[in-house]
Amino acid sequence: MNRLDAARLGGPSFFAMPDTGHTARRATSAALRWLASRTPSGEVPCLVAEHPSLEGAVPDSNYFAAAQALWSLAAVEGAAPVVRRLIRFVESGALHTGAWRFWTPKTYRPLDPDTDMTACAAAAIRAVGVSVPATTTEMLLAARSSERFVTWVRGPDAPNDVCAVVNANVVWYLGQRAETAATLEWLLSLVMQPEASLPLGYYDTPLFLHHAVSRAYADGVTRLGAARAEMLSVVGALRHSGGAYGNPLETALALCTLANLGERDPDTAEWLLGAQRADASWPEAAFWNGPEQPAPRSLWWGSAELTTAVVLEALRPYLAVTAPRSRDRSRGRHAAR
Repeated sequence: MNRLDAARLGGPSFFAMPDTGHTARRATSAALRWLASRTPSGEVPCLVAEHPSLEGAVPDSNYFAAAQALWSLAAVEGAAPVVRRLIRFVESGALHTGAWRFWTPKTYRPLDPDTDMTACAAAAIRAVGVSVPATTTEMLLAARSSERFVTWVRGPDAPNDVCAVVNANVVWYLGQRAETAATLEWLLSLVMQPEASLPLGYYDTPLFLHHAVSRAYADGVTRLGAARAEMLSVVGALRHSGGAYGNPLETALALCTLANLGERDPDTAEWLLGAQRADASWPEAAFWNGPEQPAPRSLWWGSAELTTAVVLEALRPYLAVTAPRSRDRSRGRHAAR
């Protein structure tokens, strides 16, 4: 069963309190209607700004926001119409080399393909049953350097960089295999390191690393389960007394991380429901940053549409349904095609 099949069946319900479940279902339905109105072509609107608050942001047309939203929405009950549009849009960003481009033709700027965009797009469409070209696996495997995966798809002598979150996303797609074994051990060691020493690269906080590692684990990269206790400890330390883990996007990522590790936090689900805006969306927040290293961070990307998609993924385990369903979240689909 892939994630889209799970959405059609209604998806699982775990430990949902009755009031939370009914409220979450109403909130989800309203948010899906809002997202449908915002994504007629399948593109997920995205903003870019010169400050992590996204103050003064301007539109930026890219494929990355849609790839992230596709994964989040694919197993959400009632999201299938939006998901079908997202699939077509994400597929349109693939290159003949097996890589994905970041920017769409609307705002195209010269930029080499990158392994983060490629791995996230490939993993998302694979999860809904769409075949991924074999050249994608070949391209990602060729991006190894000193047992790490570099960010940019370039020649061996060209400048490049290594980001821990990018590596977690690459092994999410490639899975547990001989070529990723050293990278998996490196990621496990990073989870136990203090924040200051983490090579987070294009992401602002360790939460993004723990989310990416937990997602890979939940999707079948079982070796990463060795860091389960450490991830739960780090994420738990971020929790505020009211249930939030920061802004709504960070809180949703934390709740997704807990779910990936087999844990729940109904109070945090309640907090997220209370943060929903009058138009049924959740507010924009920075998801990733740029430009290319080693230049200092000066650009941040995110949108209300992307935050809303991640929140709906986070709330999915708390939806009340008439009977529990299978817990299948496509575990074991890590074997790249």
